[in-house]
This record gives sequence, structure tokens and C-alpha cells, in this order.
Amino acid sequence: MSNVVTKNPIVIDTVATSGLITKSITPLLAYWVGATATHDLSLTDNAGNLILKAKAVTGTDIFPFPPNFTVGGIACSVIGSGIVYLYVLEEGPYS
Repeated sequence: MSNVVTKNPIVIDTVATSGLITKSITPLLAYWVGATATHDLSLTDNAGNLILKAKAVTGTDIFPFPPNFTVGGIACSVIGSGIVYLYVLEEGPYS
């Protein structure tokens, strides 16, 4: 599989250190499935600011974002295993 960035949820399963999403979005929830315990996940905005850093605990981990948490794009610098379903406020397309 490869990253799917045209619809909601955004599907991330491959590292992309430069903008998966280029415009500002408001993430609501990250749902990380199929991850191996102790594997890492890091999502950043396009300026390199960390917006989510996690270590898998179970095969399914859920990470809510604070209300009105708008970021300038999305990049994935680390995904050890599994798939992240990133639900966002806005409708696609996102680039």
C-alpha cells in the first residue's frame, strides 16, 4: 500500500519526510493500527515541527488532537510499522 492523501481519513503507511499534505489542515484523531509494540511514529508539519510522536503500545493506538489544532501541512518522518488513519476537519483534496 502507499499513502493516500486525497480523502478523509488520510492514510499513512510510508515515510514521507517532505509534505504529504501541503496546505493547512486541522487533525482531529490519529488511529494507528497494525503497529508492532515499541515501534515509533512521528508526524510533523511541513516546517519540521513535531505534531505527534508516539511509541506503539498495542496493535491499535488512538491519539486525539486538541480542538482547533491547525497545522501547516503533514509529513511523516518515522513509521515503524502499521497504518495511520488521520482524520481531519477539512474535506479533501489536501494538496
